[in-house]
Amino acid sequence: MLFAAPALGQEADPLGWLTGYWCTQGGDGSQTCEHWAPTRGGVKLATAQTVRDGKSGFVEFLSIAVDGQPVALEVLSPDGGPAGRFRAVRHAPQEVTFENAAHDYPQRIHYWREGDILHAEIMKLDGSKPNRWDYRLRRP
Repeated sequence: MLFAAPALGQEADPLGWLTGYWCTQGGDGSQTCEHWAPTRGGVKLATAQTVRDGKSGFVEFLSIAVDGQPVALEVLSPDGGPAGRFRAVRHAPQEVTFENAAHDYPQRIHYWREGDILHAEIMKLDGSKPNRWDYRLRRP
């Protein structure tokens, strides 16, 4: 198990470092933001949205189970596509990596934090087709 279950009556947030409103500014004038809520009931929820020229583009909803079971990231609505489930394969302080070899793309999702910067990177398992976002902590 990557994370232990919280003690009775306590709410653990082993991924508390993800909590916040994170935004990045694209070179094309777009802005992508992820809003990660604190863990509640063993689940950490997030929304992601890209806005360009005042119009919403990409939208997705994410869920991470942290309730004592093996940790899994579920992408609930990747811009209207089918849901995907990714199992945590690596966890360190302020870093987590999820993988799903059966998924077309991405197959690896990696988050890590350095101060007020949250990095997110997606790619195939062989390292091909990498995409990276560097988010800054913001106020909603």
